[in-house]
Amino acid sequence: MYNYYRTLKQQFILFSRLHKTISFYQLKRWFNQARIFCVRITPEDMEEVYKTFNLERFDYDTFEKFLEKLATQRKTYVSALTFKLVNCGIPDTVQMERPIFIVDRNKERKMEEEKELAKEMAAGIAKTAQEKSNKIKAIRKKMEMTGQTCNKRMSVKGEMGEFEKLIGDAYTSWECIPCIC
Repeated sequence: MYNYYRTLKQQFILFSRLHKTISFYQLKRWFNQARIFCVRITPEDMEEVYKTFNLERFDYDTFEKFLEKLATQRKTYVSALTFKLVNCGIPDTVQMERPIFIVDRNKERKMEEEKELAKEMAAGIAKTAQEKSNKIKAIRKKMEMTGQTCNKRMSVKGEMGEFEKLIGDAYTSWECIPCIC
C-alpha cells in the first residue's frame, strides 16, 4: 500500500519543481495553495521576512529558519504553519498519478536500455526457437527415412521447464511423441 502522508521536505522538493532550492515566487504559490495568508500573515509580511535573509533562493535548512522567524514575528506556531504546508496537496503545476519523492534523472536512458534489452531477448528467443524448429525438422526427416519409432518420449527443455513437444504431423501439440532410438 502506498503511503500518501508527506513530510515538509518532500513538499519542499515538489514545490521547488524538484530542485534543492526554492524561489520567492514558488514559496508564495505554496503559501497561497496552503491558505496560510490571512489576517495574521499577509504576503507583505512574508516578503519582509524573506528580504531579511538576503538570498534569491532558499535551501531546505534556510527555509526552516524562515518559517521559525515568520512564526515568531507574526506570533503564530511553527507547527500550525508546517501542518498547513504539508497537507495542502501537490502543486497545481505538477501532473502525476501519485507523488514521486525520489527523482530519477536517468529515467529516459533506463527506459531506452530496457527496450534494447527486450529487443535482444526477443531476438535471442527467436534464434533459439529457429534452432529448435530446425532440430525438429531434422528429426522428422530421419524418422521418415528410417521409419523407426519406439514408446519412449522425446522431451525438449523449454522456457517453462520440461515439456513434451510435437514432432509428427499426426500428433497434436503438447502430446506424448515417439522418438528415434
